[in-house]
Amino acid sequence: MTMALHGPLRTASAHLAADVDLIQGATRRLLLALLELDETDLAATASSGLGTKRHVLARLVRQSDRATAALELRAAPIPDDTLLRAPLRAVVDAVTTSLGATLASLTTLAPGAPMHAALGIAADHLAWLELTHVDLADDYDVTHIPNPALDAVAAHLHDQTNSPFAPLVAA
Repeated sequence: MTMALHGPLRTASAHLAADVDLIQGATRRLLLALLELDETDLAATASSGLGTKRHVLARLVRQSDRATAALELRAAPIPDDTLLRAPLRAVVDAVTTSLGATLASLTTLAPGAPMHAALGIAADHLAWLELTHVDLADDYDVTHIPNPALDAVAAHLHDQTNSPFAPLVAA
């Protein structure tokens, strides 16, 4: 038996579902861009100028792992720099595994997980996906970010004053 949601919880649940739809689309676009990269591309400087595209993907995996841990109400894993030396296949595997785990955690919240925290995590994760795509792909810039995701991107850049993506929008 399921219980009907009412009031603010119903609204928050609908908002989270909409964010998950946006995250699924952003994840698909990012993974398709990732599949176009080769080892030489991974060694190229990212659009932000803050490291290589391999660094960008390693940061995304760390962020995604932190988001998953927060959603599952557990301690975040200790960051690991092995992706900075890993072959392309391992990088693709780490990115897809991490992003898949975050999506799974967003769609099946842990018992006791506060909905407002999940909404914040979802919005920031969406921003990370879109901005990572901009940082990686030569043919995808800030103007390509879908309108529904722009609020999440703007909130991320406003709230995270040391965001690694600030150089992307500084111009």
